[in-house]
This record gives sequence, C-alpha cells and structure tokens, in this order.
Amino acid sequence: MSHQQKVILVYFSPCGTTLKTLNLIAQGMGCTAVEHIDMSKPEERRRKHEFCSDDVVLYGTSTGALLFAPNKEIFASLQGNGALFVGVALFGGGYYGVTLRQLQKRATRQGFRVIGLGAFIGQHSGNSEMATGRPDQQDAAIASQFGRDIAAKAERSDFTLHSPISTGWSSSLLYNTVVFSRLFMLGSDYELPPFMKKKEIDADRCIQCHTCEKNCPTEAIDLDSRQFDLSRCVACYRCVNRCPRKAITVTSGIINAVNRDFAKRLGSKRLEPTIIL
Repeated sequence: MSHQQKVILVYFSPCGTTLKTLNLIAQGMGCTAVEHIDMSKPEERRRKHEFCSDDVVLYGTSTGALLFAPNKEIFASLQGNGALFVGVALFGGGYYGVTLRQLQKRATRQGFRVIGLGAFIGQHSGNSEMATGRPDQQDAAIASQFGRDIAAKAERSDFTLHSPISTGWSSSLLYNTVVFSRLFMLGSDYELPPFMKKKEIDADRCIQCHTCEKNCPTEAIDLDSRQFDLSRCVACYRCVNRCPRKAITVTSGIINAVNRDFAKRLGSKRLEPTIIL
C-alpha cells in the first residue's frame, strides 16, 4: 500500500466484534496506525466526515439486512470524494446479501470507490449459542489475507469488484421472511417494528449504574423510568450485553423465536467468511 494512503476505520460495533475484525484487516494491510470513527457515538453521526482520494475507508457494520444499525444516518455524514471503500458486514448466522449490496450502493452514492466487500462471522449478539467464540484464529487468518489482498488491489489501482455478491440466505425460514422485503428496498432503511424490539429491565437486578443508558448508540434508554424508546432503538443488543448484572432481557416473542431457530439450525454448523474482490 502506498505510504501516502491513510486508513480510516468507520464502524458501528455495539459489542466490539466488528471493530476487532476491521483491526485484523488493517493489520493485514500492513497498517501500523489507523484513524477511528466510532459511529455508535451519536455525536460522530452528527458530524460531517470528509475523505480524499488517497484515503482507504474500512467500513464495518452488523448484518440483519441493515436492520440493526443507523446506516442511513451514518452514510449521510460521509463524503467520499474518491476515497477507496471496503465494506465489512458481521453476521452470526443470518442474512448478509442485502447488507453487502446496500454497502456498495450507498458508498458509491456518497462518492467512494468500492474495491472490496466481506461478510465475516462474529458471535451472535442476541444468542451466545450462535458462532460462539468467533472470530477465532481461522477467521483472523482470513481477515488478514483479505487485508493483504486489499492492499495489493489498491497498489495496482484496481477499482473493480470482480466477484458477484452472493445471496447469503439464512437457513431460517422465519428470518428470511422477516428480511425478504429488503430485496425491493435497496435505497431505504428498514427498521424492525417496535413490538419486535421489546426489552425489560429487572428491577431486582438493576443497580442503577447507567451503563446501558450511557452506551446506547441511539440514546433510547431512560433508566430512571426503566423505559426504552422503541422508535429509536435499533435492536443492537449493546444494552443487553454490557449490563454488568444481566438485568436486561429481550421480551419480543418473534425475535426470541428467530434466535431459537438459529440455534436449532445453525448452532453446531461452522459458517465461513465470504470475500468479494
């Protein structure tokens, strides 16, 4: 990679797995120092971020067909100006095809040149039985190789995607039904309806540490009233996973059924990353 090129990690990583994968890719590119833009922070999404043609942006998000991240808001804050773009989606056994298509389309619309896409596996944020312990050493090797391939592609000024974007359907019929409409809404964000994002705080376990409230990416939690603003919530599970007392539980019957279905169908199956160059 050219010494003039700067690598910037732009990510929505509520549980840290997406950021871990981006760092592995950057290391594979030979980067000793990178810039970070953490889009789980509302103030970063409110800023305008300008890039230049010498920049390489590694963009990471969760999958779920862009259900679980404010990607529309994030991309509105980005202006590529010819910067190179690598889109990375983390999935724990679900659907990633629409996510990769969305990343390519939105990045192009914001003035980036898309040179690579990847769907990587991370432990499911809503079900620890899915992709437990991922990314592991094998995933790390694939991510590092992806980084080396990206660096080589950038060095030879190859700005074309030569591989097709695979569909990446889940084996869960219920989940596929939930996200199928995304095939016809590539220009729009889709949000889960509020009843599918329901959560509760156990008053006996809660110690009022405000960890959930302070770390909510969309400022959707009022801990004093123990209420969730489900119109703002993106169901990223950060509050569930960061609570030190495990006081927050998902109470949506549909989402819990989907997660149980994932565990039943894919809990013992090893999925592998998908690379598009």
